[in-house]
Amino acid sequence: MNRLSVVKGAVRKEATAVILAGGRSVRMGRDKFTLQIGGVPVICKLALTLASLCEEVIIVISADRKMEQIRLLPDSLEAVPGLRLVHDRQSRTGPLAGIHAGMTAARFRHCLVTACDIPFPSRKLASGLLAETKDTVMPVVAPQAEEGLHPLFAVYNRGCLPLLEKFIANGERSALEFILEAGVRTLPPERVRELDRTGMGLFDINRPIDYMAAQNYAAGQLAAGAGHGVRRMSERRG
Repeated sequence: MNRLSVVKGAVRKEATAVILAGGRSVRMGRDKFTLQIGGVPVICKLALTLASLCEEVIIVISADRKMEQIRLLPDSLEAVPGLRLVHDRQSRTGPLAGIHAGMTAARFRHCLVTACDIPFPSRKLASGLLAETKDTVMPVVAPQAEEGLHPLFAVYNRGCLPLLEKFIANGERSALEFILEAGVRTLPPERVRELDRTGMGLFDINRPIDYMAAQNYAAGQLAAGAGHGVRRMSERRG
């Protein structure tokens, strides 16, 4: 609990962060919101990062497994200001049901929607996406990385809810297909690289091998930081 805190002095925007945690996690084999990196729940780090930017944070869980998921959510989420839990209303419709539930419950027009399995969220990238909403009429702002568009770390305007409802009613499940139909302003790869210097801000954990890679990366960062600290101490002593 003491290792988690919101960035002090941060100016928060009138926006809602929506974290999707109701997925079945078939490839991972366990609920991804229970994953930890270095002893810190991934979803807590993500929620606190976004809480430093957004006035409101919503975690969307599954209606089918509501009580079970509430029991499994980390206690450290209590440190997140403005946090609310909502559940989706439709099962087996992929992330679209969660996006719909989160935006419907949101108090603000712009919703920064993200999956719950992003262990190294970039605050600068998130802030950059929110800033783009000022200069576009497009209902979605999404980062365009080298591997493609990222609809699950993107800003959605609540004005696209009617279209989303029609999309779901027609049996569609793809968040990527939805934002392409709705209209999307893309943050180009060069701008994404500028804001996300580590290149890990959009890394997500889908499979056990991804989880291992994230743990190894975090361990490497910790070791590099410790080494830097030792060098600094040596320099001061010298």
